Amino acid sequence: MLDAVDGLSDAQWDFKPAPDRWSIAECVEHIALTEDYYFDLIQEKVLTSPAQPRGPDARSKDEAVLAMMRDRTSTRVAFGNLAPSGRWSSPPLVIGHFQSRRTRLIDYIRTTTDELREHFECHRAAGLIDGYQWILLASGHVRRHTEQILEVRRNLG
Repeated sequence: MLDAVDGLSDAQWDFKPAPDRWSIAECVEHIALTEDYYFDLIQEKVLTSPAQPRGPDARSKDEAVLAMMRDRTSTRVAFGNLAPSGRWSSPPLVIGHFQSRRTRLIDYIRTTTDELREHFECHRAAGLIDGYQWILLASGHVRRHTEQILEVRRNLG
């Protein structure tokens, strides 16, 4: 994502390919907000749910979760608090927020001893998924919107 937004002019940052499509600024804001959402959800909901130990089948949904996030033909409407609304006044501020939150998630992943495979929460598209799969969603979410950013960049407008 950082490479996809590098070197953009203000006009490119704010360009909307259509009235019902997000600008790059809106995509990045949404990505930054969602970093907070995924981390908080994992900490406050997933890991506080009762442990449900499962066997090797817990991993069977991993690829489906990643594939769902890669599929740009399926669109979703962002929840109100995750919808872009111009919360940051400049690209460096929103990018800085994303970077600090992504670093926090990566640090958590590197150091956790939490049993991510034993705690579950429903996702509106993927159904019941475990904590590890929520982390896969966070990763796939950034990739999904990076593709959207690249689509906007390719727009001739």
